[in-house]
Amino acid sequence: MRTIGDVLFVTIDTEHDNVVELGNGNNIIISREGFGTNAEMTRKYGKVMCENQMGIKPGTIVFFHHFVVCEANDLDTYVSHKQSLEGDDYYVLNWKEDVYGYLNEGGDFVTVNDWVFVELGKEEDKVGRIYMPFQGQEDVTSGTVVYINPETQALIGVFPGDTVQFYDAPYKIEINGRELTRIAAADMVYRA
Repeated sequence: MRTIGDVLFVTIDTEHDNVVELGNGNNIIISREGFGTNAEMTRKYGKVMCENQMGIKPGTIVFFHHFVVCEANDLDTYVSHKQSLEGDDYYVLNWKEDVYGYLNEGGDFVTVNDWVFVELGKEEDKVGRIYMPFQGQEDVTSGTVVYINPETQALIGVFPGDTVQFYDAPYKIEINGRELTRIAAADMVYRA
């Protein structure tokens, strides 16, 4: 089987991390800090299950938006990605809209499209000689770039290790054991 266009078929082993079965048919989802939101606790990665036009090999781990595993009724405007083929569940992902990155054969994370992953910095009043927050923009945060794809690096001149400021982006994701924040390159406002 081979997908057509910008589509990947992905399997996941569980829809939520840290699920505790209560034994009465109910489950509780628990995060390290206690109870988590759907965005925090929903599985955000899975394995590519078949050949595709992006050249991502079957078995490769891809990272994606938490909406991918939400049921259609979780959000009024959302349509489920979950499908079934010969009794096996899989998820249909759009490479450009749903996927943030993947692990290459060496186990290194590779970002796709314009997604940037940063490690949040401690709260400070300034970065370099610029005091923050910008006037009228209280939701600016700083962090160190960990992952950014080469095309975006060349386009905007930001590289791994750079300290950047960006509009608040509370979307956290764990990659290779590190808790990072995902942001769009367009949300960055300053590089120190």
